[in-house]
Amino acid sequence: MHYAAMVGVKRTSERPLDVFRDIEGIKNIAELSWQYKVKKILFTSSSEVYGEPVKLPIAEDDTFNSKWPYGLVKILGEQYFTAYYEKYGIPVTIVRFFNVYGPRQDFGDSGFVVSVFLKNVLAGKPLEIYGDGEQTRDFVYVGDNVRLTLQAFLNDKVNGRPMNIGSGKSIRILDLANEVKRIFPAAKVILKPARRKGEIKYRTPDVSFMKKMLKDEPGIKLSDGINKMLEYLKNKK
Repeated sequence: MHYAAMVGVKRTSERPLDVFRDIEGIKNIAELSWQYKVKKILFTSSSEVYGEPVKLPIAEDDTFNSKWPYGLVKILGEQYFTAYYEKYGIPVTIVRFFNVYGPRQDFGDSGFVVSVFLKNVLAGKPLEIYGDGEQTRDFVYVGDNVRLTLQAFLNDKVNGRPMNIGSGKSIRILDLANEVKRIFPAAKVILKPARRKGEIKYRTPDVSFMKKMLKDEPGIKLSDGINKMLEYLKNKK
């Protein structure tokens, strides 16, 4: 299972060239899998491969439009493992994650918006939104993400076929901030200039392939997921 990568919007945008180091990890996993004759590979890709989508919702066979190193490396990884599947017969499951959140996520200044919002509100700081807040994302609780990913990995009918892992229901970042404000009414929301030029505006996955093949979908509501994160932080102290 290959999960390793440099992640976080801020980290990958401030150090774009460092992201290309992930290519070595992809090559190593592919080569060692062939050398030791592993039975199957799981590669965790990302919605970043789509870049600014040409249409919504985004289906697995839509055009790649990524212009940022993180997305480009994920595209390369997909192609690399697919080539090993076709040439050497090593089955591969490719899952494209959307916005995963949950307990134990990095609460530092890495750009994971749910954890950053909670970190700020607990510290008495405002909820800072980069841009106009109209950008949309599909948030998937980590427990749902893990369950669906394992189901995909164990399903040989999806070998070599990328699969979106999401709910298919995106919300605005403003709505996410308002959900946090519902729990913390005193929280203030501040709009700031966009963090980076060309940041993706809308992102909603087509999850019909996932539902068809796995007969399952995410079940944790965003409000419940946020409460689980708060409970984790409370118990961590």
